[in-house]
This record gives sequence, structure tokens and C-alpha cells, in this order.
Amino acid sequence: MPHGDQPEATRLWVAPVFDERPTAHEPGATGRSVVPRRTSPDDHAEPARVDDPWLFITETILSPDGGSWVDGLHREHELIWTGAGALTVEADHQLWTVPPGLAIWIPAHTRHHVRAAPGTLTHVTYLAPQRVDPPWAAGIAGITLSRAVHELVLHNKAAVLDDAVRMRLQQVVVDLLVPVESASLDLTMPADPRLRTVAEAIVADPADDRTLGEWADTLNISSRTLSRAFVRETGTTLTRWRILVRMRQALLEISSGRSVAAVALRLGYANPSTFTDLFRQTLGHTPAAYLKSFVTT
Repeated sequence: MPHGDQPEATRLWVAPVFDERPTAHEPGATGRSVVPRRTSPDDHAEPARVDDPWLFITETILSPDGGSWVDGLHREHELIWTGAGALTVEADHQLWTVPPGLAIWIPAHTRHHVRAAPGTLTHVTYLAPQRVDPPWAAGIAGITLSRAVHELVLHNKAAVLDDAVRMRLQQVVVDLLVPVESASLDLTMPADPRLRTVAEAIVADPADDRTLGEWADTLNISSRTLSRAFVRETGTTLTRWRILVRMRQALLEISSGRSVAAVALRLGYANPSTFTDLFRQTLGHTPAAYLKSFVTT
């Protein structure tokens, strides 16, 4: 019987390219980078990766040059996490930051975008939906990736195990998956093409401090129109949205070993104390305490 993981399943993305071309099975596609919501299981989903009777397998993707790509529709749930580097995942118009200690749960048949910084090591754990169906499985969620889960998943991937032992290990992993209890890490991305231009520019450069008026001039619309439209599509103001982007970028950089002072300066804050206070106001903890809130044993 084949075991529930594949040691050879390590993919190398030399230069991932974000494919913006519409496809035949996406009616009305405009070619813009908008993430469709979950689709029917019959809509060209890729072949199943997890063989009976196993619960999951894990693949590893190395991105030396970084980049972004559209992941295909998968029949399995996905748990996306990083072993090194910075990673963001967009699905259902939500943008998720993925620092160490956190994984993003993507339900089966949900198209998503993945963005990786150079040198990022991305792990994708595929879980069979007919055998793994926790109460929260239907929605996208941040999942606490404890040290135990991290090590057990990698052990399942690399080790030669007796079938019964492997099945017990996989069941323990599934039982240990817990939705994150910290402040929400999702960020709503606007669908309107004009607002999307602003949002993508800020995500690409969180230190961009152009005012609402300057963005309105760029889009050739009034400040009032931009303000109302942004709140309507994202649920928050442009200023607040930019702060959230900065805090999430800070999580990635601090968790990668950069000092708080260096990260604050890069994100446009001359005073690290101001940055730390803003981080606490936004997410309820200092950066160090926030990371500890979901990096557990």
C-alpha cells in the first residue's frame, strides 16, 4: 500500500508568473487579478493527490526568485504554510499574511493566489475532504501551526513508517489543527478595478504614504468618491487598510529575524515606539507577543 506522503514531491518555482489571462471555464473573466470564489467540484479541478485511506500529503515548493502564481482548483482542502521566507495568500478577496507558526486553511475547490518573496520555502498540505472535515473546514481560516504539528507533518513526509503508525500520526495531526484565536489576519481586497490598483500598489510597497487626495487624483475621481467606494468594498478606510497592510508586512519581516526598529523604519515609521504602539492598537499585542500567541508547543 502506498504511504500517505511523497518524499519526491518538492517543486521548484524558478520564476513563478502570475497568469492574468482569462480561461474558458471562467465566464466573464476580464484578465484582472481577481480571485473567484469557490466553484463547483466539476469545474476542472485537478486530480486528487491523497490516495485512500490516507488523510493528507505534503508538497514543498522552493521559490528562489520569488513571484506570484494562481493555484489551480484542488479537490482536497489545503493547508499552506512556510518553512522560511515571506508568504501571502489571497482567496475569496481576502489577503492573508503567513508568518512562521501560522498556516492558512483553504477549503477544497477554492481558487487562490500565492505570493512568495525570494527564497521562500512553501509547504502545502493537501487533506482529503471526505476523511478530514472539522467543523470550521468550510471557510478560509488561519490555523495555529504548533511546533508539534510542524514536526509531525514533516516526519510524515520524510519517514518510512508502518501503515498503522502513519495513520495514527496523521490522525493526531488533524486533531491538533486549531483555528487561530489572535486578531484576524485576513485583509479584504477590493474587486473594483480602480480600487484594486490602489490596493495592489500598497501591498507591493506598504511604505507608500500617498494621501487619499493623491490617490483620487491618480484615478481621476473625487476624494469623496474614492473614500466611500473603498469603505464599501473593504469595510474600512484607506488609511486604516494601509495600516493593516503594514502590520502584516511587519509580522513577516520580524518573524524572519529583522529587528523591530529596522522594520518600523522600512515601513515609514521614524520612531519604533510609534510603530509598536500602533501595532498593539491594531492587533492587541506587541509584535513579539502577537507572534507568541500562535507559535505554541
